[in-house]
Amino acid sequence: MNFIINRIFFVFFLLIPLKLNASDNLIEIQSNISFYKISNNTSTWWQNNNNHGFDIEGSFISSSMNISKKNVFFQNDFFYSTHNKSFYSKYLNFNYQHSEKLNFMIGRFSRQFSNYLDDSLSSGSMLVSTNAQPIPRLGVYYNNSLKKRPNISFKAGIAHGKFDSNKYYKDAPYLHEKFFYLINKKTNFEYGVGLVHEAMWSGHTILGKHTGKQPNSFKDFLKVFISADGPLREGEPHANALGNHLGIWDFYSIYHLSKFHLKFYYQHFFEDTSSFRFANKTDGLWGIQFDSLNKNSGLLFEFLNTTNCCIDPPYQADNYYWNYQYRSGWRYKDNIVGNAFVNPINNDNNVKEKIKLAHVGAYFNTKNMKLHLLTSRKIHLSDSLKTKFNITTKFNDNVYIDLLIFNKNKFTNYGLGLIYNF
Repeated sequence: MNFIINRIFFVFFLLIPLKLNASDNLIEIQSNISFYKISNNTSTWWQNNNNHGFDIEGSFISSSMNISKKNVFFQNDFFYSTHNKSFYSKYLNFNYQHSEKLNFMIGRFSRQFSNYLDDSLSSGSMLVSTNAQPIPRLGVYYNNSLKKRPNISFKAGIAHGKFDSNKYYKDAPYLHEKFFYLINKKTNFEYGVGLVHEAMWSGHTILGKHTGKQPNSFKDFLKVFISADGPLREGEPHANALGNHLGIWDFYSIYHLSKFHLKFYYQHFFEDTSSFRFANKTDGLWGIQFDSLNKNSGLLFEFLNTTNCCIDPPYQADNYYWNYQYRSGWRYKDNIVGNAFVNPINNDNNVKEKIKLAHVGAYFNTKNMKLHLLTSRKIHLSDSLKTKFNITTKFNDNVYIDLLIFNKNKFTNYGLGLIYNF
């Protein structure tokens, strides 16, 4: 049924014009379609990661449609690949904005926190990146400022979603997500601090330390909400929090200078009480980004560290994104939801990979051309560069030609794309 519905939407998207007038209420529609052909050499890192859960191999078609009317927004993106012979809906979103302060969203939508992060340049958020398809969920989001100090604002959100069933789950677990940010925004300066909490809970596990149907009552949800302990298992030193919990302390600052914008950020990752209290020291994602005032050029540097997986008795050393109960870990449709470079090597045997990663992202835009570069390398061991470079050239007002180059070790793949904007 979903397959049929997706094709109906796809045909509809191809037939609609850019703008419509219905009952004197303007409906704005933005849409595009892209055709790509990639050489068939050995796949490289950037072909298989940070692409919303899809492999950029062989030939593929992607499309996007955005519709807005007053305070109602609809988005639907599609992807068809000859590599896996599949037709997917990347996003299917409905966003109702009750006011400038309150939003209701349902579907597969992108994360609503860490808004400062440039996903097109970054190696990926520590918590929710562009590596996997967005988890389907329902969310409520609110932002407001203080009456007496309008430069001080806060934003908060809560969402409920569901993972996919796989070899680890007879019934897929639920997703609980919430966040809170406090922001100080002035004319030329902005900084903020946030706390984001994610949790996997409920479901029916097939493989894991304690298999079977997991607690899923409303009382259990309240325990998940506050990360309260579950039952004390025989042979364990202490009771663990009910479900699989992870999150970030999120820090950022943005400076608007005379010639460019300067951005600093740090996402401190945690999976238990000890790392929540910074026992894992500087683990997480560090970044700095420069952008020209006209946004025609930019440069980003990131450092990713996971080497301080803490040992703080009675707590055990962390294995980021892995969980003894939910063996699929922090994955959706077999793709890491967070930073794709942090990847437990073996889900079943809890094998850790501690890494230090250096990453560079850059872009340069002219009137008729866009250049984009991503390159990464693990610096704690002998590792090759993982690079993606593309040049997008404007052919006319609607048509763009995109040249892609992927590199890893001795392998280089090339791709050519045709983009049409309606």
